[in-house]
Amino acid sequence: MNLENEVGTFAVQASVEGNTLNILVKKHYKNGTVKKEDWSKLVAMLDAAFNFSQKKVLLKKQ
Repeated sequence: MNLENEVGTFAVQASVEGNTLNILVKKHYKNGTVKKEDWSKLVAMLDAAFNFSQKKVLLKKQ
């Protein structure tokens, strides 16, 4: 999952190494303030982060 726009970036990478699941999450804001014209872009980035936080991982015993 990757979302990048003028206000920031939200990116997630997942990998499996042996029996270990590695999840790398990056949330980066490009500016300290956001213009009202770009507010919807900030909301899109925050929505992506929230949607990711609602995901579940199912682990199966082998």
